[in-house]
Amino acid sequence: MKRLTLLLIISIFFSCKKTEDTTVQKVETNKTEFDWLVGNWIRKNDQDGKQTFERWEKKSNTEFIGIGYTLLEKDTVWKENVRLSKTDTLWEFAVTGKEDTQPTVFKLSKVDERSFVFENNLNEFPKRIEYTNKGNAFSAVVSGDGMTIPFEFEKEN
Repeated sequence: MKRLTLLLIISIFFSCKKTEDTTVQKVETNKTEFDWLVGNWIRKNDQDGKQTFERWEKKSNTEFIGIGYTLLEKDTVWKENVRLSKTDTLWEFAVTGKEDTQPTVFKLSKVDERSFVFENNLNEFPKRIEYTNKGNAFSAVVSGDGMTIPFEFEKEN
């Protein structure tokens, strides 16, 4: 009888043991260093008569899609598509212009909570693209071979 009682206690103990709940899914954070980029932006230091815009949306934690374009009155005089994406551990900034068939790819060289830099030293111009978060505004600087072009954007409401 003692053996039976002991066996019963042991079986109850093991049957009550906690197991991993397989119905609970692990939640991945949706935050990245680039989330602040999402939204509609208008350039504030444009040439007279021109209006430049950037629009960014987040497709996933590893992909953002952007479009930049400039209007002269009602005509689009410049346009580019941008894909900011991560493959394995490497972030890329791929730019396809209006007349381009293949994107120009820049590799991430620096990132923190306020800014990021992508570079492609083989590209004619620019060789470097830098974005800096300023809250409801951001600056973008394209540069290379001694030439620098600053862009100042504000978030549209």
